Amino acid sequence: MRGHIEKRGKTWSAVIDMPRDPVTGKRHQKRITAPTKRETEAKMVEFIASVQQGGFTDPGRLTVREYLEQWLRTVESTLRPSTYRRYADLMRKHVVPIIGNVQLAKLTPLHIQKLY
Repeated sequence: MRGHIEKRGKTWSAVIDMPRDPVTGKRHQKRITAPTKRETEAKMVEFIASVQQGGFTDPGRLTVREYLEQWLRTVESTLRPSTYRRYADLMRKHVVPIIGNVQLAKLTPLHIQKLY
């Protein structure tokens, strides 16, 4: 993964080339902004490390269903098996049918109210 830092007005920006979309093959970039060059560099290094460790997903394309599936996989090792099953059942039976196809970035309080 590569990136570069540039001065934009009074702030600094890091532009990071993200992996291509596996389905469409389109190129993606992530922009990180901070007031100083040093802060921008630090945020860029932290972000790249997070991506390489699998800790980043683009919320613009991620649906509530996909997020919840990732979250469940992440917390599974910290939960008792019965708690994990209960969370998975609640999501599968109640959350996913109502708001599972909503993109995470477009989730609004009205969606949550609809879930209630």
